[in-house]
Amino acid sequence: DQTVYLSKQELFAFFNVDDSNKHSRFKEAIDKMQKQAFFKIKNAKEKGYEFESIVPIPYVKWADYHDEVTIRFSPEIMPYLINLKTNFTQHALSDIAELNSKYAIILYRWLSMNYNQYEHYSVKGGRR
Repeated sequence: DQTVYLSKQELFAFFNVDDSNKHSRFKEAIDKMQKQAFFKIKNAKEKGYEFESIVPIPYVKWADYHDEVTIRFSPEIMPYLINLKTNFTQHALSDIAELNSKYAIILYRWLSMNYNQYEHYSVKGGRR
């Protein structure tokens, strides 16, 4: 049913958060994620383009007094999440977890792409 149950303690431990305001920062992160995270998809069709705008996480539930976080993904985003190996660039979460701005992640992706191209062409020859 596209629902994931997580532990706040595990999330805090993974992102190495141990300060006193971690719960308020968690609430802010959820709020920001729901308001700013969306996908714009453009599909070519016979008579033009078809556009979709998908909010991937429309529902999040948690309580201050309980450890469980419930996250429900929209059904429209599931094909893109399930087929990540063929549709998206992959990065180890541990590599980008410490990056604190979207520009840092963009720069990381750009540098990774260039490094991967260098590795590919250094082995197979061709473009330098």
